[in-house]
Amino acid sequence: MNIIKRWYVSLYFTTMFVISGWGIYQVFATGSILPWTALALTALPGAVLVSLFFLGNVARTSKHLPWVQAPMWAALAVTAMSAQQVTTLIIGWVAVIGTLLYIYWYSSLGRPSNNSVVVGQPLPAIELEGPNNSTMTNADLAGKPALLLFYRGNWCPLCMAQIKEIADLYKELDRRGVQVAMISPQSHSNTEGLAKKFDVPFHFLVDRDNRVANTLEILHKNGVPLGMLGYDNDAPYPTVIILDAEGNVVFADMTDNYRVRPEPDVFLKIIDEKGLAVA
Repeated sequence: MNIIKRWYVSLYFTTMFVISGWGIYQVFATGSILPWTALALTALPGAVLVSLFFLGNVARTSKHLPWVQAPMWAALAVTAMSAQQVTTLIIGWVAVIGTLLYIYWYSSLGRPSNNSVVVGQPLPAIELEGPNNSTMTNADLAGKPALLLFYRGNWCPLCMAQIKEIADLYKELDRRGVQVAMISPQSHSNTEGLAKKFDVPFHFLVDRDNRVANTLEILHKNGVPLGMLGYDNDAPYPTVIILDAEGNVVFADMTDNYRVRPEPDVFLKIIDEKGLAVA
């Protein structure tokens, strides 16, 4: 199923731009405003959404995206009433069905239950690669609380926005003595580029071959959309884990929708409520 999703999402975003662009073109080519504008608007919300992902600073959205669905359904109704050709209405339905699949099917990760990352229990043994052939294990994280963010890679705009949010909290996290580790299976060159971009004293680490993600049961097989050159097919599910100074899990966000992620203030709240801060 994930292989189908890899193909689907690339095709979906392309199709939304094509349909909305074609509808707008037909407005000027034919001078018929209402039907073609309505057709364009069946796909335009989806095109705007992906544009916001890649051009904006969007770390999360609502689960059901009402701002996308409302104009889409209204535009389809107008298309149905004003359609001069059956083909036009069919194309409108293609845009609507594609968007519904994106919202309710593609965005849902189908994440299995996790028996490895358990609140109140020690985090299983991990070993991650750092710069200059260094490694980081559980022992290296001991003595201070730690926030671990498993992200999919530099290609994921929501992941990049989430990392930026946490980077903006650097002073607050540092004041509480919290170590922060950003972890993905991408290449060291991509990871080093990310570290330079944000320029904060976090640990930017590589999980080679997703070995740690597999150990922690957060591996998303075939989770990388088609066309992301330079990246493996597999990636971790977006996951945030907070550890106490003894290495026990005190919080784990394992979202089952890649667009629904916790606000950054949630992490500070957990750290403060659990009394994890150290000098």
